[in-house]
Amino acid sequence: MNDQQNSITDEAKAVADLIAKITAGNLSDAELKDAKKQLQKIQFKAQQAIEELSNRLPALTAKESALVSSQKFTLGELVIDQVFLENKNAKDALNDIERVQFLELTSKIVKAQSKTIQKRILGEFGVLKDGLYLHSETARRERIKN
Repeated sequence: MNDQQNSITDEAKAVADLIAKITAGNLSDAELKDAKKQLQKIQFKAQQAIEELSNRLPALTAKESALVSSQKFTLGELVIDQVFLENKNAKDALNDIERVQFLELTSKIVKAQSKTIQKRILGEFGVLKDGLYLHSETARRERIKN
C-alpha cells in the first residue's frame, strides 16, 4: 500500500476506535467533548471528499472524443472557408459587412493568443488570410506566381 492508502486505513481505524469508545460510555465529559470535535473534523473531511467526487467529470468516451475532434476540424474548415470564399456555402453564409466583421473578430481572437499560437496560425505574415494561404488553392497559386 502507498502512504495515502495507509493514512486512510489509519484514519478509518481511529474513527472506529473513537465510535467504540463513545458507544461503550467509558468517556469523561472532557473526552466526550474532544470526541465530538474529532467527529466534526471527520464529518468535514468526508463532506469535502463527497463534494470533490461530485465535481469530477468522467473522462470522454472514445465516441465523444471522436465527436469533439470532428467538431474542431469541421469548425476550423468553416472558418477557413469564410476567409477564402472558395465554396458556395461560404459565399452565401455571410454578407460582405458580416464577413469583414467576422475576419476582424477572428484576427482579434488569434492576436489575443500567445506568440507561439499566433505564429502557428499566422506564420511570419501577421495577417490571417496570408497565414492560412496553404488552405486555398487560389492563394497557393498566387504565391507560386510571385
